[in-house]
Amino acid sequence: MAREKGGDCPDAKNTYEFNICYGKAVGITEQNLNTFEGAIRGLLGLKYPNLTGQPPTPGPQLTPEQAAAEFDHLEQLWHSYLDAASTAAFHQFSGGTSGPSFEMESHLRLVRIHMRELDAVYGMLLHL
Repeated sequence: MAREKGGDCPDAKNTYEFNICYGKAVGITEQNLNTFEGAIRGLLGLKYPNLTGQPPTPGPQLTPEQAAAEFDHLEQLWHSYLDAASTAAFHQFSGGTSGPSFEMESHLRLVRIHMRELDAVYGMLLHL
């Protein structure tokens, strides 16, 4: 997120430089997402006490394995969305020279937004 504040490619002057810079930024951001997903998955695989202070809701509770499977399904769906949205961003330039840069920039924004979404959904678990 720190790179986002300063701009990903402030020194890029042309399409080639943007493509190289965004390519590197996408790689780093994807690694960050993979690490974040792994941390969440690992925490979901553990058995935690009730963190809300509220009585458990009636009905079946997810086992750690079920919670991890639910997370994996959520991420599988989201990654499909990311691929489709990134492709749509590319098509906004009809495959022109700016298409790859815009596709990667959109990809970066969507991944960063998704990491914030994951924090919103799993934040209680992450911020023990």
